[in-house]
Amino acid sequence: AMDRLLSEGVVAVVGATQVSTTAAILPKAVQAKIPLFTVAPANTDADSVFVMTPSSKTVAVQIVDWLKKKNITKVAWINAKDAFGVEGLPAFEELAKTENIEIVAHEEFDATATDMTVQLTNVKKANPEVVIVWSRTPGAGIVARNYKALGFDIPMIQSTASANQGFLDQVKDNNEGLHVSGSKLSIADQLPDSDQVKKLKEFRDAFKAEYNAEPDLFAAHTHDGLSLAVTAIKAGKTTPEEITSYLNNELVTYQGITGTFDFSQTRLTSQPDGLAVLSIENNTWKYSE
Repeated sequence: AMDRLLSEGVVAVVGATQVSTTAAILPKAVQAKIPLFTVAPANTDADSVFVMTPSSKTVAVQIVDWLKKKNITKVAWINAKDAFGVEGLPAFEELAKTENIEIVAHEEFDATATDMTVQLTNVKKANPEVVIVWSRTPGAGIVARNYKALGFDIPMIQSTASANQGFLDQVKDNNEGLHVSGSKLSIADQLPDSDQVKKLKEFRDAFKAEYNAEPDLFAAHTHDGLSLAVTAIKAGKTTPEEITSYLNNELVTYQGITGTFDFSQTRLTSQPDGLAVLSIENNTWKYSE
């Protein structure tokens, strides 16, 4: 698909939707010097690659802040053994050391597994104060259901990959104690008025009018990638080289739906200002301070 797009003479690409598929198309974009706006985490030094998602480190910063507010110092970690799942722990470990947070258990599961009871049983024996999960649906939802079935009485917090309707559907009517690191977009009506919240509501309302559905963090990533490309083109930058140069040297900072992007600092993540820890109430997202 990437080869076909490049053969058609596109000036920018938005995609792909998973870490593994993004890793597959990234070298092609870099070689062609085409601006690539990824909607999954990526790691590269290329100045033409702009990552629209929060990095694992950015998400970890936000989760650690939440743990500190709750005075939680002992955590268990469980992740899928796929490209996304394995990248979370190193980022979290680095922050945990500086904040005196101990990882008392670490378990992994195959991304296609249909039961994680054994891993969670091992986790429970370690007596953590919270369980952190780094996976995407459907695995993320299966872990959550197994956690409920085992009667855990501590919170579980999941990564941004679970901040979607699919996860809500998986844990419907049995979701007390479950949290995710998600987008402020999902709880915009619960936040104080601000320029950011106004922009979030405008996007949400436009999305609902078009698709008759609530947007989530993944819709935000795609919107931000497309918007950045269009912003450069509106400024008269119509070649790949001009778009790349404009974003890095002229635009630099951009207030997106995902969060603020500051390309003078990094092209590899949005800032954490677009994230919030969400709990679930009446099968919908609720702001968890």
